[in-house]
Amino acid sequence: MSYSKYSSILLLCLLVLPGSAAAQSGYTPRGLYDVERIRLENGFQVLLKQRPGSRNVAFRLIVNIGTRHFDCAQRETPHLLEHLLFSGTTRHTEAELEHLITDHGGSWNAVTGTEHTTFHIDIFDRFALQGIDALHEIMTDTVFTPDKIRKAKGIVYREEGGNPGALRRLFYNFGIGKRAWKKANEWLLPGTGAVCPGLVSMDGITGEDVSQVFKTVYVPANMTLIAVGNYDRAKLIDRIIRTFGGLPRAPKPAMSVVTPPSPATGPAAVSSTLSPFFGSSGSFSAAFRTEGRNHSDAAPLIVLSSYLNAKFYEQVRINAGLSYAPETVMFFQPDYGIFYATADTSVRNLERVREIMAGILEMIRREKITPEEAERTKKKILLQWAQGYETNAGLASLYEDILVRAKLPGTNSGGEQLGSLQNYEHEIGAVTAEDLERVIRRYLHPVRRIDIRSVPTISYTVFFAFTGGMLLLIALAGVYRLRRAGKQKKGMPPFYLRR
Repeated sequence: MSYSKYSSILLLCLLVLPGSAAAQSGYTPRGLYDVERIRLENGFQVLLKQRPGSRNVAFRLIVNIGTRHFDCAQRETPHLLEHLLFSGTTRHTEAELEHLITDHGGSWNAVTGTEHTTFHIDIFDRFALQGIDALHEIMTDTVFTPDKIRKAKGIVYREEGGNPGALRRLFYNFGIGKRAWKKANEWLLPGTGAVCPGLVSMDGITGEDVSQVFKTVYVPANMTLIAVGNYDRAKLIDRIIRTFGGLPRAPKPAMSVVTPPSPATGPAAVSSTLSPFFGSSGSFSAAFRTEGRNHSDAAPLIVLSSYLNAKFYEQVRINAGLSYAPETVMFFQPDYGIFYATADTSVRNLERVREIMAGILEMIRREKITPEEAERTKKKILLQWAQGYETNAGLASLYEDILVRAKLPGTNSGGEQLGSLQNYEHEIGAVTAEDLERVIRRYLHPVRRIDIRSVPTISYTVFFAFTGGMLLLIALAGVYRLRRAGKQKKGMPPFYLRR
């Protein structure tokens, strides 16, 4: 399609997205949520954020395909496809593609998530157009050969800890060799919408499966390109139109995810089984299922997580000296979340760590968090976030997160919801102490908790003690045999009387 035709389309599709109507936080950089959006005729969407004065450009190409869009037998298909797209094209080998980026001061990578796959390129600003060309080339010129598929499967298996054999799979199905967190996730997220019961397998994924997914899902209407940094706007738009704008229009695939139902009433507890087998330390975690990132409780849960993170660190590490890195984390998907507190510790101190954590969780249920504590925690979060916006990569990741979180389960919305970008800082700033009390009562109730103990089957102390004991027994047995042999030799007749 010619450039002149796209020029007229561009004038109709070019929009400047307004910032949040609410007053922005004093920690938010001016214009943070003001971005430029272009939607080409074929449905391909672009978000642009110029940052003059920086020396690089951060590109993020988002494709709305993730592991949760597939059943368990095919769940690794998008991950496998991600690796294949870095395996070389008809014009460049994999090594040559690497040089196209790294020789221009850049780096690239890709991440397959549960609901999207993102391709990253960060490159010196003078070579921004080469970044666009490289992304376009791997999206349009990659050839899927049986040998490439075999190698890509091997790489994915190595990422997941190796290709498990039939015996290991059999044991795993009986819970042997299963980590505690895997068991906990199966309890927190019942069904197979988010967690598959077995080990990772790509045995049933064929080259035809991969090609069909690529053909139907990697279409312009299912992609969004984010560009943040210092670039010539006119030249960049021109290159995007000449490359991605030339992709044929195709219908957006109908894809959906299944939200895991609520877990059974607890409290519950799980422990690892022969995984890890050896070790000198373990960990204790307490986890709770929550609503997702699109829920109104998300911002209070983020503030609560930060507040408790400081409490756990103070009590478990500073006061008790039982852990190196205790922390509280709020993990979000658009449709569900998991709130967990975890601490590494020695095996003998696991119960003590559990008691301290349980005491803190019970304390915040009895004693209210004061408005002053809430304000101090919110300020800390906003100051930490503000530092992330100093880099183009950090800002591109923010926009990526907003795009992905806006995508509701069971719909194809995503980019269509970008009338205004969700202002995370304003959401955090609006959280009150009463909000924190509400989410504590709703989510951090003891009957919703699962305790997770990850401990080695045999500690190094036990292993070395056992090994040392066995060596000592072998040595004593050897000495005993030598002494008996010596006594027998003394009692033997001279050789000339032997028969």
